[in-house]
Amino acid sequence: MTGSEARARMLAGLPITERALDVGGVETTVLDAGDGSPLLLLHGGIECGGAYWAPVIARLAERHRLVVPDVPGLGESLPVHRLDDDTFAAWLTGVLEQTHAEQPTLVAHSLLGSTAARFAAGRGDLLRGLVVYGAPGVGP
Repeated sequence: MTGSEARARMLAGLPITERALDVGGVETTVLDAGDGSPLLLLHGGIECGGAYWAPVIARLAERHRLVVPDVPGLGESLPVHRLDDDTFAAWLTGVLEQTHAEQPTLVAHSLLGSTAARFAAGRGDLLRGLVVYGAPGVGP
């Protein structure tokens, strides 16, 4: 089974819309679901991208609007030369703008925990809150 086939299988039957956005020149795949207070779910360094969240999407979508982007270079999103803090901040800000996810709670898993925390520290005005889940550590 290819990665794309596995991803499709993970997402089958979920109440989602999948679309591709051009975020600062990076083709980014985004899953949307639900209605209510916004949650932006960021996967960790996992090949399937936002499909990682498949087991909880239906339940969370009962009360929240979900925005689930594939981080550049993972899932179906194209890679960037280097995903440093500045590139990540510009990319995530673009995702927020294009999806109209106003002040979401940002939920970041695993390796993106530190990056999300640094984003929240510098651009907290764009977020309602931050949840860091399963991160190996939050660095400077």
